Amino acid sequence: MSLFLCVCKGEFDSLLSWPFNHKVTFTLLDQCPTIESRRHLSYTIKPNTCKENIPFLGRPTGERNASFGAQKFVELEVLQSLDYILDDTIFIKVEIDSENMIAL
Repeated sequence: MSLFLCVCKGEFDSLLSWPFNHKVTFTLLDQCPTIESRRHLSYTIKPNTCKENIPFLGRPTGERNASFGAQKFVELEVLQSLDYILDDTIFIKVEIDSENMIAL
């Protein structure tokens, strides 16, 4: 399974610092009923703000930028093991590190 995200145009873009350089963490949540037995899977991306990545991380000029992410987040065999899928549902938590983010 792959997971990607993209930076979308917003009304406060002129107030933000560019390019986007905040660490992003994807977490596939294990839905095991026994909390102590849960084994969540995480993948963290720290964007490389080099010139070649401006189409992904720069201030959007259209509705959204090109997407970036985890091409091989989790293998399907792993996804189908344990309780990652329960009642045909998966949960993915996305966290964006806001430590150096400008407060508006």
